[in-house]
Amino acid sequence: QHVNPGYQSAHVLTLDFDMAEPKYRDSNVRIQFEEQVLNQVRALPNVESAGFTGDLPLTSKGWTEEVTPEDSPAWRETPATVLYGVITPGYLEALRVPLIRGRFFDNRDRDDAPLAVIVNQKAAEDFWPRQNPIGKRLKLGNLASDHPWLEVVGVTGAVKHAGLNEPSREAVYRPYLQAKTSLQWQRFLVVRALGDPMQVLPQLR
Repeated sequence: QHVNPGYQSAHVLTLDFDMAEPKYRDSNVRIQFEEQVLNQVRALPNVESAGFTGDLPLTSKGWTEEVTPEDSPAWRETPATVLYGVITPGYLEALRVPLIRGRFFDNRDRDDAPLAVIVNQKAAEDFWPRQNPIGKRLKLGNLASDHPWLEVVGVTGAVKHAGLNEPSREAVYRPYLQAKTSLQWQRFLVVRALGDPMQVLPQLR
């Protein structure tokens, strides 16, 4: 009752999309579908914000990946295992995850733009203690991996993911248009309503 999960669930609806049909195995088809849904949902009256994510907090243990932060004293040899989320613009805003530094993802974070990443405060403090994390870089895998460097554009508060009693963990978010090869599909739609979210449910369906 008293633990802050790191987000606000009041006035929020979530919808789970089952994209098991073969056509959705094509990432471009999925993206086209998701963008069409988002454009229509955001245009509805009484919808404040909306976004897709591949993994909702407090519904699983969380998706993890290994990352190597650049110029980090603690992770020069061994990658860090972090919570990993592939999201669309609007997801963090819909859950009102606090923005501490920098910015959220937006329309500039497309597949032809510089590769961006958002980290939570725990990751920022652990990877680059007493430094400004904006503009720092990290990559998936170890230092020798072929994965490209990703530039930190924002820092958020920590979200409880596996349970309310879990300690804070490092977390990394990537924009979905720049993570097409990820196995994590954006199957959950999160919608924040201005009033009673059940009033917008028929239109969402």
